[in-house]
Amino acid sequence: MSFTRKFTLLAAAGALLAPIALSALPAHAATTYQKYSWSSAVYSVTNGDARQLSLQEWNDLGNPAPRTMGWIEGSRMLKYPSNPDELFLAEPSSKTARHHLTVAEYVATGHGPSVDADHSFAGYTWNDTILIFPHDGAGTHASLAMWLDLGAPTPKRQAANPGDQFCQTPADGAIFWSNTAAGVPERLHLTFDQYSRAGFPAFTVCS
Repeated sequence: MSFTRKFTLLAAAGALLAPIALSALPAHAATTYQKYSWSSAVYSVTNGDARQLSLQEWNDLGNPAPRTMGWIEGSRMLKYPSNPDELFLAEPSSKTARHHLTVAEYVATGHGPSVDADHSFAGYTWNDTILIFPHDGAGTHASLAMWLDLGAPTPKRQAANPGDQFCQTPADGAIFWSNTAAGVPERLHLTFDQYSRAGFPAFTVCS
């Protein structure tokens, strides 16, 4: 076979195989930039994998305008057993606070499945203290920062909670409340109204 004939056949074969070879190459994954309307966090999303950008990374990319989304892959929808009527969204990044969803925001998520969070919140009908209870443990005092970071859920307010302690000072008859087990060792002087709303619990003598 002549050289010219071989070259022609090889060229023809190459032309036939070229589309196959090109189609076998993986397509370049498109990256989009997304955010929630209530949050300043911007996510780089590639193949469904969302990663929060630092300010420096966002600047280095030329400050791309993110698209406001109703749902970003990697998010979770949560509810606290203490108030199951409220729904919260946890963003893909654990650095951001959970968000209490409005009805419109919930609809915009596409109604993704919600899961129970691993803790509940309890409060009092007569003071502003909030306690956080894991499913299988004792309650601890939830600081304002912690409560806000978890979405500011409405606690289940009740007259008393596990660990409550009441005592009276004999000299003046004043009644105090504390809950050392939950991390509230400081005694709170109760007014008569607070004591009555607590259900007139039994008390010891303050030491």
